[in-house]
Amino acid sequence: MSAGRKVEKNGLHLHRPWRGDEIIINELGLRTGLPTPKREGEWRIAVTGGSVAFGWRMRDADTIPVQMHEMFHERGLPNSTFP
Repeated sequence: MSAGRKVEKNGLHLHRPWRGDEIIINELGLRTGLPTPKREGEWRIAVTGGSVAFGWRMRDADTIPVQMHEMFHERGLPNSTFP
């Protein structure tokens, strides 16, 4: 995660897209799929933070947001999708 991967866009400091070691960072600097239009009745939860929320060099599958998604899916909550 070198400084060479950072870029400034509209006054924000973002990470350039990156993929490797089961970690994906999109062009918005997020470890998730790109935003899509919200469906009727859909609820969304945003998890923000650095290594506290996502761990240091943790696989995407082991992060808190993915674990939350799996918990919601197992409980059969409607519209629980993860890009």
